[in-house]
Amino acid sequence: MAIEFRQWDVFTDRALGGNPLGIFPHAQDMDTEMMQALTREMNLSECTFICGGGDGRFKVRIFTPDREMIFAGHPVVGTAEYIFKNIETASNEISFELMRDVVSISRLQHDGQMLSCFTSPPVRWHGELPDRQLAARLCSLEEDRLDPRYATGLLDVGPTYCIVPVRDRDALESACCDITALRELHATTGFDQLTVMCDGGYADGGQFSTRMFAPLHGVMEDAATGSSACCLAEYLALTGRLEGMHGRFVGLDQGYSMHRPSRIWFSVEGSSDSRLIRIAGGALEVASGEFRID
Repeated sequence: MAIEFRQWDVFTDRALGGNPLGIFPHAQDMDTEMMQALTREMNLSECTFICGGGDGRFKVRIFTPDREMIFAGHPVVGTAEYIFKNIETASNEISFELMRDVVSISRLQHDGQMLSCFTSPPVRWHGELPDRQLAARLCSLEEDRLDPRYATGLLDVGPTYCIVPVRDRDALESACCDITALRELHATTGFDQLTVMCDGGYADGGQFSTRMFAPLHGVMEDAATGSSACCLAEYLALTGRLEGMHGRFVGLDQGYSMHRPSRIWFSVEGSSDSRLIRIAGGALEVASGEFRID
């Protein structure tokens, strides 16, 4: 049996940057066990499986090496770019049926590049993490390297994130996820992924930078994380850090510590009870082939 796959780099405009994604375009007859096995074999942070569809609406399943995901951002952007360029070539609007939500994606031009842009599912704020010592331990940092102006936040968009603000890019680059501390956080709060963020970008147009760690999902560090960006956008809005930026795209840089520079664009409109968050990014195909399974 031959199973076609494509590999795309997502949240980038150049090959070998961004976050790699495996795409299986013809998965309508594939069972869950095979999808999970193929994702482990690809050994990427995520793979997507297009399980049929047409006329602008597609059923898409998303897997990490150890589980199926309710939602994830870079798989949505990468798979949308594949469909826009190979299937719905005359369309600028499509939607994906994911495990829980239907996500709408549009194609637009920004910063000289064609991007796929999706509207985030609702982001839920679960309050602050009051234990600053635990927040510092999560990042393997001294407590004085955390940003004293802002509290650590707990948010989810399906995937759950503990967002820790640090003082500067030096602290961001020094951060390393302490798995023992993350297990402690998970046991007490149910939150199992860590996003470390600071003001300022790496490249022109970047206003913020992040690193994302998910070792409990088999991903030590991720190069570009759309669902984390959804939660970060909500966190920044709630903490008053988007003054003058509402309604326009804000540049978020990630992946530089992994030598996979990535640019995620996000925009925020509305108030806390009716927030509209959009995530946009580019992607390009870098490899294709087939698995031959007897």
